Amino acid sequence: DGPATAAGAGALLPGDGYASLGTSAWASFTSRDPVVDKGCRLATFAHLIPGLYVETGSMQAAGASLEWSARMLGMSARELAETALATDIPEGTKPFFLPYLQGERTPYWSALPAGTFFGLNRDHGRADIANAVLEGVCFQMRLILDVFQELDRSTSPLTLAGGFGQSSLFQQRFSDLSGRRVRTLAASEH
Repeated sequence: DGPATAAGAGALLPGDGYASLGTSAWASFTSRDPVVDKGCRLATFAHLIPGLYVETGSMQAAGASLEWSARMLGMSARELAETALATDIPEGTKPFFLPYLQGERTPYWSALPAGTFFGLNRDHGRADIANAVLEGVCFQMRLILDVFQELDRSTSPLTLAGGFGQSSLFQQRFSDLSGRRVRTLAASEH
């Protein structure tokens, strides 16, 4: 589905990139020549356009992390995301979340990492946990984008595809935490 999403997201020329954010998530860039990554952190697929490739780094549990934590908190994933995006939590007081609920793909490709909250205390509530989960997903996507940058691949701007990308608050949060400019599609389905 990655090469089809690349076309739907408008990643049709070398250097064009997008991030698909759903139950799992990935970032991809179109290229003329397949990347050689000695760390084997990225996957390369044939693009729908002959002679082009789609280089991809992925994470296992993006929306799945939101769904899981929302279920634990007795709310919907949409409510959890809205709570996280509407809350401004001061730096230095935030708990953190590693979204490794099913191991992880890029850059680790291991079933061993486990999801973890750290920095929690009794003063934290739903909004703090919601924010930690959302930011954990964004930071994991940044790790993926850093692999592309390390390999001298284009990492900006990114088109955000999927339901996450339709929220202007999420777009800004993703941009801030990933350090990349973003743009969106006219519709979430592509």
